[in-house]
Amino acid sequence: FSVLLQCRGLGASRVLARRMSAASAPEVALLRQRVGPEQTAAFARQFGCGNELKAATAAWMRSYARTDNAAAHLPVALACLLRQGALADFAALPMSWFLSAALASHPAEDLVELFSDVAHMCEAEQVPEADTQLDTILRSFALVRSPQLDAFLRDYIESCVTELQTQQTIPQPHATVLQQAVQSILPPHPQRPLVWEYPVPGMALEQFAYTVLHEDFSLWTTTRPGFIACHQLRTAAAESAPEFERLLPMTASRFTGALLDALLSVHFATGSKECLFRLVDIAAATALLQDLAEQGDVQQCVRLLQGAADVTSWREFAAFFPDKEPQTLVATMSGVSAAWCLLDTSLQYPHVAHTLDENVSVLQREASRRALSEPEARAFALLNLLQLMREQEQHKRSKKN
Repeated sequence: FSVLLQCRGLGASRVLARRMSAASAPEVALLRQRVGPEQTAAFARQFGCGNELKAATAAWMRSYARTDNAAAHLPVALACLLRQGALADFAALPMSWFLSAALASHPAEDLVELFSDVAHMCEAEQVPEADTQLDTILRSFALVRSPQLDAFLRDYIESCVTELQTQQTIPQPHATVLQQAVQSILPPHPQRPLVWEYPVPGMALEQFAYTVLHEDFSLWTTTRPGFIACHQLRTAAAESAPEFERLLPMTASRFTGALLDALLSVHFATGSKECLFRLVDIAAATALLQDLAEQGDVQQCVRLLQGAADVTSWREFAAFFPDKEPQTLVATMSGVSAAWCLLDTSLQYPHVAHTLDENVSVLQREASRRALSEPEARAFALLNLLQLMREQEQHKRSKKN
């Protein structure tokens, strides 16, 4: 899987001019900015994190849409993310969508140069899982939707595929999978819905399965770990129906968690209210939360959300409801996780709480003029429940302090 670094100097070499030696260096240049110890320390201080770069990059991301000139910090933040290995695992999917939103404010020529700089950084430093992180960067760029940038990416990707086709040392079918992984970054006719337009895997298993089996480019393949998970599902569907049935809810649950994080990431990057409203819709569509909202059982709901926040898989979540089918469990876990995202985020960020409360007021005014539709009524009930839970949690915290 080191094909991206191996092929960096092939067909795309006309654009990827060398800017630094291959010797390991504590300072790099990203988009004409020096990024060394002095710059990263200043970055951490600016975001109130002392010398803790991981916390600084998280703070930068969460305040991006509300920080003046936030795009100016992109090079140093990107260097920090790469050095932490933050773009290498399954959790890189929300990072990928955040970066695509952040990158969109830069001209295409700058993004071509930035990719060149990132490739050199990955090659010159001991960046963890350099090739996988470069893959995530490429996929983030492909989500920007720029014709000029797409032309560059296609040239680069074709170079990678050509190199793979000529390498005799990679056995089949591994070489075929590598080619598919590279080609999935930017297929000939990519479908790129906005992140809040995607269905929730855990709440639409059949649709999720169809997307994985029949679409080359989707939200689920915007990172290499995501592509690999989708490839495993495709392989299982072709070879073993029982294995496919076992993997489907597990994979859907993982992607659902990534989608919820991606919605928050894009909200923090753009300030988009649609992302928050999508989380409300997901939570409000959950039968269990509908029942709790009708009962007004605030304490039970808080216990449920906090308990669900501590589990890492739908199988652990099954302990709460041992008599439910996997499909129902995954759907319930999806909605409960969305509700926890809203509660936890609104407790930490007043602007999120304000947006949700504004929506309550809007629906309240609408309800005084007409009968709310079923989705509106569910959202109204859930938002009221979230408001009560937030007030209760704030009261608890104020007593502790």
